[in-house]
Amino acid sequence: MYQYFMKSLVHHIPLQIIYVSKKGEFTKRIIYVKKVKETYIFAYCLTKRHYRKFSTEQILAAIPYKKKKTFESAS
Repeated sequence: MYQYFMKSLVHHIPLQIIYVSKKGEFTKRIIYVKKVKETYIFAYCLTKRHYRKFSTEQILAAIPYKKKKTFESAS
């Protein structure tokens, strides 16, 4: 996952992560990584619309985020 964190940081690519909170709640987040440290990732969370600090131990998965295409019906 480290390579995804660094790619997001350097190239400003959003990531989709699966995160488990200290309370054991699973959430899916879309983030832009701003800082990578050994024990945490500091990122802007599009889901919460705020900066957040994510423990690396609690990030279960990370992949580059690709916005789903929507199709408008023809009039």
